[in-house]
Amino acid sequence: MKWPVLPLRANCVKLPGLFNFNFSIVMSFRNLTSQAAFLSFLLLACFPANSMAEVDEQSSEAIQEASTEEAGVSEKSPESIVEDAIEQIAAQREIIQESKKAYRESEGGAREAASIRLQNAEEVIQKQLDEIVEIFNEAKENGEDITSVQPEIEKILEEDLTALNDEITRAITRLGEIFKEREQEEDKKERMLILQRTKDIIKYVDQLFQSLLANAERKQAVGMDTQEDLAKLDELLVAWADGLTTSIQLIAKNKDAAEAAYNKAPEDSKAELQGDLDEAKERLVISTTSLQETIQIMKKRDLDTSQYSKLLISSTGKITQDIFEKGVAISLFSEWLDKAEVWIKENGASLLFQLVVLILILIAFRFLAVLVSRLISRAFDRSKLQISHLFKEFAISMSRKLVMLLGILVVLSQIGIDVGPMLAGLGVAGFVIGFALQNTLSNFASGMMILIYRPFDVGDAVEVDGVVGKVKAMTLVSTTVLTFDNQQLIIPNNNIWGNTIKNITARKVRRVDMTFGIGYGDDIARAEAILWKLVKEHPLVLEDPEPVIKVSALGASSVDFIVRPWSNTVDYWDVYWDITRGVKEEFDKAGVSIPFPQSDVHLYQHDATQEEKA
Repeated sequence: MKWPVLPLRANCVKLPGLFNFNFSIVMSFRNLTSQAAFLSFLLLACFPANSMAEVDEQSSEAIQEASTEEAGVSEKSPESIVEDAIEQIAAQREIIQESKKAYRESEGGAREAASIRLQNAEEVIQKQLDEIVEIFNEAKENGEDITSVQPEIEKILEEDLTALNDEITRAITRLGEIFKEREQEEDKKERMLILQRTKDIIKYVDQLFQSLLANAERKQAVGMDTQEDLAKLDELLVAWADGLTTSIQLIAKNKDAAEAAYNKAPEDSKAELQGDLDEAKERLVISTTSLQETIQIMKKRDLDTSQYSKLLISSTGKITQDIFEKGVAISLFSEWLDKAEVWIKENGASLLFQLVVLILILIAFRFLAVLVSRLISRAFDRSKLQISHLFKEFAISMSRKLVMLLGILVVLSQIGIDVGPMLAGLGVAGFVIGFALQNTLSNFASGMMILIYRPFDVGDAVEVDGVVGKVKAMTLVSTTVLTFDNQQLIIPNNNIWGNTIKNITARKVRRVDMTFGIGYGDDIARAEAILWKLVKEHPLVLEDPEPVIKVSALGASSVDFIVRPWSNTVDYWDVYWDITRGVKEEFDKAGVSIPFPQSDVHLYQHDATQEEKA
């Protein structure tokens, strides 16, 4: 077994209101349960610091010597092997005593070297003990007489148990020393160092439990009675787990209090509180890790660990396989229900009141948004400025959304959420999203340009991006066009602004361009008179601007007239269709022909008989 480095002196972090008194430690290992309870008591308030880490080359010589001697094991008798192992153990125990003395009397690097020698000597002892038990079992299976060495084996195992008990006593004493120094320490950096030592010493205690169980297993292997040893180990494990349970519950409360204080503190004070919060979290990790190791040993002893497994899951929030233990899941669910019931009883009324207030705030801002949008709409209606319908709808919509956004921010601030970091985060997120959505932002920019320069409005007939129709709706990203055959097309604004925009209905008055042809044999003056009559008599044709009727071209088969009356834009097609129909009817009545393309076919008869005679 590998023994960790354990400091003899340390400090403890002071818990407000807890253990504000001095005491002396007088312990006896005769009562394991009392000792474990006292160790757990110290754990609640004491937090050890950094262990030593440099390895002294001289401390590993014993391990190398033990490994070298393994090569000759097969050539020796079991008695001689056991005797050699016992001698090795005795030598290592002397090294341990010397190392302990050097550790207590030295500082700095010398103390670290003594700690490493102590650790390696313990490794050699455990290795030799395993080897002794293995040789004993092999000799017993081979029928060899080992009665002469069995008393020595039993003696060495008892000595190992005594040594383990002494180490536990030493660990408790060390915790007591740490507890005393903790009361005098106020520096936060020193507290964190003490916390690291606590981690090492608690890990060391967990290893001691493993070693006690291994010692009992070795005793069983050589036929010794271990009932009393295992009963004491079970008591010690239960007492240690109970102490850890109390420790975890108290630390969890301290962590929650530290988190609440940190969240409520102003920004300039959070740095000071961050250390306390980190310390509480690390304490919780140390305690839960030790409890988890203790649970694993208890399971090997078939002890009930359901309540400890439940505490681990509830305190760490991690769902592990321990939840499948009998009663753990049901107990957790019942505990959560009880907590929920208590929380509702304590906070239900205030929560309901806050919820009503928040709903009223949202309703108030909803009405305010409607009021603001109506005021803006009336302002646009009364304004003499030429404002497009698109811009009007955009301004009304944005004002409504901005008021509602303000209401949401007020609600969040009432809940206790700091909206400042949220807005900063939205700014960063907006930059990232904008980089990823470049095309969409290009459409957005084009939409803004369309709103500003107003090339068309809702209801206008336009030709954009090769599409002819009426503008039905527009957003900052796209424009919806309804074609004359009732097809709805959605066109990205970037396609519209980047190409020619033809607004067919932008002007109130529009010229109707028509062309009519008569035959070359018809009377031009008569045809022109008919055209003037139709134009002047039509009620939708405007007198100003004056219509134009002229002979425009002498075509291949007709004499062409251009007819260009003016009308209101909304009457364009009525004028076009009516005059076109009237020209055909009046020309027919007057006998004026309307030429159409035709081809003359000339037939030539070919006399083949005359060609043959020739």
